[in-house]
Amino acid sequence: MSSKGRSATGILIALFLIFLSCALSALQIIARADWQLASSLKLKGLSLLGALSVDGLLFLTVLAYAAALLIPHSRLALLQSAAIGVFGIIIMFFGGIALVLSGVAAFIGLITLLLSFPFGTIAYFVEYSCASAPEQMSPIVKFFLNDNCFAGVQLVAILAALCKLLALVALLVGSLRFIKVRGLLIAFIIAFAFSVATIAVAWALSSLAFILYPAEAILAALLGLFAAIYGVVVFVKSLFAFALAIAGQAG
Repeated sequence: MSSKGRSATGILIALFLIFLSCALSALQIIARADWQLASSLKLKGLSLLGALSVDGLLFLTVLAYAAALLIPHSRLALLQSAAIGVFGIIIMFFGGIALVLSGVAAFIGLITLLLSFPFGTIAYFVEYSCASAPEQMSPIVKFFLNDNCFAGVQLVAILAALCKLLALVALLVGSLRFIKVRGLLIAFIIAFAFSVATIAVAWALSSLAFILYPAEAILAALLGLFAAIYGVVVFVKSLFAFALAIAGQAG
């Protein structure tokens, strides 16, 4: 296989894996996490929304490299900068701010219920103690995911992180030139770190399972804040790229 063909294959495999990562998070959120439909406060997987936003940006970035195989560079530069700029300001910034507000509201609601002694506290430990994983979970999954009720969220985060890692490997196997693309590597690192954060919280607090709901609410708020800031940076950089692309066409 020629170097160009190998590079194209790597890009397409990476694109599929990143799409799979996004799909896993989206399905987990749609299913409202784990094996039960939950009330607004019991929504597990809120932090996956933050991961989904940066995964979406990573998908668009790799998609641009795939599109470069078919679209002339001058036209692609305009389309890429416009698409990423819109995604950054609408999905990442406004979505991130919404996630911050949702996470803070969920945290306040949970802590208020916990401190409303005695009946609120009793209700909290009945509904949110996260004492154990659902019985439907296989023993193997229970063993690897610390047997807590956030195991579904944790499993999705692990699979998503693995998809992103394999996507990076596919790109580098296709062509080592991608290791020099700083923006692409940063997007991979941030997307991977978002998944790792969700995994780490569930692991670290598995022995204090009764605070997993408020802990994930705070994690979601922090990830939303970072996504919002990252979205603004992406938007500003896209404006400059868009202006340069127009200037290049005019020239």
